[in-house]
This record gives sequence, C-alpha cells and structure tokens, in this order.
Amino acid sequence: MLSAVKRELASEAVRCLLVAATVALLAPGDAVAQSTSVGVRTTPVDTVQGVVFDSLSGMPVGGAFVSADGGEVSATTDSAGRFLLLSASRISRLVVYHELLDRVGLGALRAERGDVSGRWAPRLATPSIESVWARFCSGRRPRNGLGGIVFGRTMAADGSTRLGGAQVELQWETTELRADTMPRYKTRVVRSDSAGDYVVCGVQEFGPAGVIAVAPTVRSAALLLPGDVVPIRRANLMLGTTDIASRTSVQGTVQDAEGQPVSDAMITIDGVESSARSGADGRFRVAGVPTGTRMLSVRKVGILPYLAPIDVLTRGVAAYTVMVERGVTIEGVRITARRSVSRDLREFEERARAGIGRVMDSTTIMKFPRLQSALRQYPALQVATANNGIDFTLLGRFGSGGVRCRAYIYVDGVVESSAYLAVLPPENIAAMELFNSDALAPVRFRPLGNSCAVLLVWTKNFLRG
Repeated sequence: MLSAVKRELASEAVRCLLVAATVALLAPGDAVAQSTSVGVRTTPVDTVQGVVFDSLSGMPVGGAFVSADGGEVSATTDSAGRFLLLSASRISRLVVYHELLDRVGLGALRAERGDVSGRWAPRLATPSIESVWARFCSGRRPRNGLGGIVFGRTMAADGSTRLGGAQVELQWETTELRADTMPRYKTRVVRSDSAGDYVVCGVQEFGPAGVIAVAPTVRSAALLLPGDVVPIRRANLMLGTTDIASRTSVQGTVQDAEGQPVSDAMITIDGVESSARSGADGRFRVAGVPTGTRMLSVRKVGILPYLAPIDVLTRGVAAYTVMVERGVTIEGVRITARRSVSRDLREFEERARAGIGRVMDSTTIMKFPRLQSALRQYPALQVATANNGIDFTLLGRFGSGGVRCRAYIYVDGVVESSAYLAVLPPENIAAMELFNSDALAPVRFRPLGNSCAVLLVWTKNFLRG
C-alpha cells in the first residue's frame, strides 16, 4: 500500500492533485495593488483580480508570475499576493509560477473559470500540509513539530534511469530538551519504490536535516537540507559510483550578484581530494569528480560561503554558474551567522563531552611544530608528506587489497582538500575531531566513499563568531 502511495507522488495525476488551486471569491472591497499586464492594446473586456496564498506557510505569495489563457496576459503578485489582469477577451484559465512551488515540488497552481459571465476574483492556494499528509502518510499528523514530509526520487547518474529499492536515510538533531544536554538525533529510513520515488513522513518540520541514498553498488553524497519555512520539502538524489573510470569533470564560472567574475575563489566538490581556483574570468574546472549528487562549496575571503548540491552526470556537467554574495566589511565589526555558528559550537562541545570521536584541542595542537606532527597523534590516520615537506595526504583505515583509503576533511563544516589544510596556520585551529569511519560521524558529514575516516577541523574565528 505504501509503495503504491509513493508511486502516486510522482505521477502526473497526483501532481495535478497537489497543484490544484483552492478557488474562492474575494470579499467585496478587497484592495488589489498594482501589477503589470502584458499584451493589452484596447479597452479591456475582462478584469480579473485575485490573490495567491501559500497554505503551507500561512503567508501570501509575493513575486509570483500569473499567466492567463496561455500567456495572452500576465501579471506579478505584490507583497500581499495580489494581482490584477486586464484582457481584451474573457479570461478562462490561470497558471501561477513561483520559486516556492518548484522548491516543494508543486510545479504550478492552476485554476479554471466556472461561470464565464460573472465577475472572477480567484484565490489560488497551495494545498495545506494536512491534506498532503492525509494523502501520502498514515495516521494522524503529529503536532509535536515532527509533522514534516520529505519526498523525492532516486536516479542513476545517467540522468534518466530511475533507481528502485534504494535505501534513503534522513537524520536531524531533535529539539527535545534533556537534562544532560546531549544531542539527540532522529532517523527515518525508507526505500524508494520500483519507480524510484520515496516519501519520508514524520520528519522535523522546519529545521535542517541530512539525507543520503544508498544502493548495492552506488550511492549519493550526504545532502544537507537547509531549514525552510514550509514543512514539505523535495530532495531528488542521484546515485553514482566512485570508480575512477566513471569520474568526470565539472566546469563553470563564479560570479557575484552583479554578474562580475570572482577570481581566486577556492572550489571544492565532495569526493574530490584536490580543489580548484577560479581564474581572472571567474572560470574553474574540477577534474576527477565522482558521479551522482555532490555538494559543491566555494570559499574566498570577502564573499559569503557557498554550499549547494550539484548533480554530476556520467556525461559530465554543462557550464555551471555559481552566484555568490560579497560580504559586508565594517572596520572593527565582525558580521557572522550567529545561529549557524552557535549550533556548530554547541554540537562540538556536546560530542566532546560524550567522547564521540577523538578530539584534539588547540593546547595540544600547539605543542607540535607542524600540523602534520599533531595529526600523526591519531592512530587511525597516516600522514603521507610530499617531497616538498609541506603538502600531505591523510589516509584512513586499510581497505580492499591492503590499500589505505583517503580520509575526508571538513573545515568549519565545509568539505576541503588536504592541500587547504596544509596551508592552514595551526594557531588558527581551535580543535579537531576524528571519526575512524564515516558511519560514526554526524550524518551531515558522511561523504560518498568507502567508510573512510572523517576529520572535522574547527577554526578559532569560526567558533568564536
């Protein structure tokens, strides 16, 4: 039964059910703010004023694009979700597009006019979370903050083949208060059906979560789902392999909000040991990237850190444009994302108290002349230093054939290469955590790989905020 329900999620019939608009007349006298109509050259025959509303967040939808009768006239909603359409002919159909609808997998809202002779003032609304829950989940929706839904599709790295039977694991830190202040994690595990579709019910509604998909020979990277204002989220996962023969390249351009190229930005992709830097024209190329859903990060002093998923196909990735925001610098003032920093610091301290992972703080690190020497204190790590005496590679446990695997490195929560770690001044490091296997690491730090060691490095500036 559950498998059948999951298949319905991706079917066109169910998609239409999800995006079906709730149409009702506005109360007389409701104000309609200005909006722009396109294609009107004569005295309008029909005037349609309405509202677009998001039932998931309980807020009007501003900036939505409203199109009538195949695009003959159109308008954009104001901050109150209102729109006005003026047409030289009678309007019979409306379609609404917005980024929010794409993000939660609804696609578009549609409404058909019933009585073409009367006044039409439609109210187009997304379905409520209760109606979605009743359709795709069993039992009554919980009221303890765990009434969220995550759904999506598992696919192969060719970009078209659906993968059924993949295990999808979603994990998040619970907000439940406990006397010992230890972090508690909740996990939901499901399998995608024969069409590759999956639904996870009963997840944390608005907070961040990690999700990963695993099949016998392929898997995705650990995808971070950021917190959202709506309790339903979509996460499509592409599963690939780490085989050398199947790896490909990712190329693109780093630009700021004005479209200007950003040079000398460091680009790293989950599963790739080395990093790349953007050139004077903002262009970059990362070779040897495993296929599947990956996490791409961009870092540079003066821009806000960028972290986003990217689907790496077996045929490669077409030119990928990264839009970054430049940071605001005020002398004597440090601006930082306090909520994110506080969360990382709290989680680190709780793991350290619980003995989860092996922690090395700054007082221990500074006892050694070089960072490589401090890293060698971890029995599970082997530090392979290059001939120049500066660069090094971190190797974890022995794998098949007695060959050690490459350890995964995260600096301030962002995946980095050993080359980045080699040039990071030891005096800037507040602490390091080592997990002998990615299965022991927090779910958002479980990369695509072969269960190798995971090293988390936290800098003093990041934790200090």
